[in-house]
Formats: sequence, structure tokens, C-alpha cells
Amino acid sequence: WFRQGSHLLRVNILPKELRQPDALPYSTRVESKESLTGKLSLDACWYRKVTDPKTGETDIEDEWPPKDAILDLCKNPDPRLPELDAVLTSPFFTTTRLVVEEGYHDDEKVLLVPVLVVPPDSINRHQIVKPAPEDVAEAVRFLRVELLGDFPLANEASCAHATGAMLVPMTRRIHHGSPTPLIAICAKMPGAGKTLLANSISMVATGRLTPPTTLSFGGAFNDAETRRTLNSVLSETPEVVLLDNIREHEPIDAPGFAAVLTTRSWSDRKVGTSTAPEVPVNCLWMLTANSPVFSPEVARRTLLITL
Repeated sequence: WFRQGSHLLRVNILPKELRQPDALPYSTRVESKESLTGKLSLDACWYRKVTDPKTGETDIEDEWPPKDAILDLCKNPDPRLPELDAVLTSPFFTTTRLVVEEGYHDDEKVLLVPVLVVPPDSINRHQIVKPAPEDVAEAVRFLRVELLGDFPLANEASCAHATGAMLVPMTRRIHHGSPTPLIAICAKMPGAGKTLLANSISMVATGRLTPPTTLSFGGAFNDAETRRTLNSVLSETPEVVLLDNIREHEPIDAPGFAAVLTTRSWSDRKVGTSTAPEVPVNCLWMLTANSPVFSPEVARRTLLITL
């Protein structure tokens, strides 16, 4: 268990031998009263002492975990629990080193659960070594030619934005988790390779494909739906959020979506409750669309990749 924002988060990690390259090696759950009751009832035996009013004899009966205690654990996580800012599946940089060791890193408040296990002895973990100029040139060539060369990128800016997007998840800790722009992959017609490019960026950045997420844009009703979706998505601590195949010419105009692009934490009321748990925002946002129309609020928070 971890503290994340204002709620209690459970992270279940798959054993290394069961991990698959294209599957998330962990699952997360924001603990509710019901889920925590079920978990604690399985992990411990609960009893209560009862007294027979006629004979005065006492006996022990099975009992559920106390409701008041469960509610308090959900709303007020123990401050001794480790605080979690992000769950990552690939090595990441800090200001001083490259982190490859699986596990919780309290200095960065990050849990690293790699999809593919990196041999610890293959990388200098204690300092960031400055690469030679020829190594930098080869890395740039590989990204621009081998990886992005077959995509019909319209201009140099699109190539730069695609290259930068690949680096966001692994370098975010260097700039202390500051918000990053929406990466919008756009074309004038279907079949240009927008989703394939988004998947390529995700594969380099995290080692796996990112399942698409659907958001509704435009109007007060749709903004409320957008906020509910954001609550659900961000509670899973994603590294990348992909909004795939937005309808052609659909106005991308949701105040909640514009707000989440420029914040380090998100809070909105949960459906059916009066609580608004706070969750960190540490993901790369990507969107694919044909001829999208951005509102001024979203446009100034967006970098375009044009095909």
C-alpha cells in the first residue's frame, strides 16, 4: 500500500516470470470502503466477544473488520506509508543518475516495475556518463531515420516533437515532474499512420503499447463526462495517455481537459460522493485526429505532429 495524494493506493505487482512484453506488469486500485474490507477480511481473522444475556457466558464469533476503522483508513492513510508519485515501467533519469533497479525509490517517490528486466551490472547506476559526440549522432540518426524515417512527417518541427515525446517519461524527474504539452498527431485523412506513430512513441518511452482512452469534448455535459474519465484514468497512475481517433473536425474544447494539461495534480469530485481525492499528474498526453479543431485554451498547451 502507498499514499497517493489524499487516498490509499494498492499496487499489485506481477512476478517477473509472468510478465509479458505488451502487458502492464502491475495493477493499481484506489482503496474504497468495500475493497479494503474484502482485502482485510482475507488477510486477517476478525472476531468479537459476545456474552449470553441469560447465562453470562462469553464466546467468540466471526466478525467483519470494523466499518469505522475501514473508513478512516481510506480517508486518512497512515502517514508512515510511503508516498507514491508515479509508477514507471522503464528506467528513468534523475538530476544525478540513471535508475534501473526495480522497486520503490523514496528519494523520487517512484515505484519502478520494468516490463523487461535490465541487468543491473550493464549500466552505471551511480552517475550519468556524458556520451561521446559520435554516440549522440548515432542515437539521433537511429531515431530520425530508423524509427521515424518511414512516417510522412510534414516538417522538422513534427520530427522534433515526436523525438521529444519519446523522452518525456524517462526524463520527467529531471525537471521535477513539471507539466508537459499535449502531443497532437494530426493528418488530413485516415490511414496516414497516426496511431502507429503514437504506438511507436509509447513503445520507446515505456517498453509497451498504450491502450487508447476515449474522451468526449464540447459542451457542459461532455465536460462533466471528461472529468469523470480523467478521474478514472489518472487513478491508475499511467505513464502515457493516448486519446485515439478523435472524430474529424470535432472541437477539442473541454475546460477540464485544458486544466489537467497544466497541473501537477488533479482533483475532482467522485461520482455519487462529496469527496474529491487528489492524484498526481505524471503522464505524457497524446492525441490522434483528422483535421482537429482546438479551442484557444487547448491550442496553447499543444505541440503538433503533422502527417
